[in-house]
Amino acid sequence: MFHHGFGHKGHRRGLRFAILFSISESPKNGIEIMKEIETMSRGFWKPSPGSLYPMLAKMTEEGFIRKREDGRYELTSTG
Repeated sequence: MFHHGFGHKGHRRGLRFAILFSISESPKNGIEIMKEIETMSRGFWKPSPGSLYPMLAKMTEEGFIRKREDGRYELTSTG
């Protein structure tokens, strides 16, 4: 599902979509998001912490997601 279109240009857009999709069902921490993306892609793609956490920070800044006190990320009304 997520293994197409993730070249250099599509990677960030794909990661953003995968994060939103992953936390749409329930809040998750970074490790849970990485594992969910790997599962959704049937093992084809597992984002590295070096790409995931900066994207989570950017999406938090933009107001799409928020980090809860327990360290899990959840969608905002914007996301």
